[in-house]
Amino acid sequence: MSKKINYYFGNYFGAPFEIGLHVCNLYHIFGAGIAKEIKKQYPEAYLADLNTKKGDVTRLGTISIGKVEGEGKLSHIVNLYAMRGLGPAVRQLSYDALIDCLERTIQYFSFAESPFSIGIPYGMGCGLAGGDWKIVEAIIESCFKDYPGIVYVCVRDEDVFKFKNNL
Repeated sequence: MSKKINYYFGNYFGAPFEIGLHVCNLYHIFGAGIAKEIKKQYPEAYLADLNTKKGDVTRLGTISIGKVEGEGKLSHIVNLYAMRGLGPAVRQLSYDALIDCLERTIQYFSFAESPFSIGIPYGMGCGLAGGDWKIVEAIIESCFKDYPGIVYVCVRDEDVFKFKNNL
């Protein structure tokens, strides 16, 4: 399979993409990882999350979108509801829900005259959500295989060691 993913090394919020994705829980908690940073820098994404029903498991596989303001190319943050619950005791990431979320994201932004560039944080769904990056990466590759735009996985400085060990 040819690689669809382009790796970007540096700050997720300074990366050259227009649409930022991240995995969310169903409980309006943006308390750790990239979600915590998104809440601080782009409160519009958190407000989009607050406009959904807290704890509703029927939201698995759905998305909410915050249109963001600021400098740079970033115009939207997409909250991907792919975590079944909270806590590291068991894997909370649902791979099926992640696939549904990515497919919904592609469908939502397919209206554009020219395709948007997409940014995904390295290790998305693999921290507190307990996912396996090799599986998540394969899902990203599969979902975006026919996407005409650029797909970036952003490897932040603090994740470079983990990235190199996953090669």
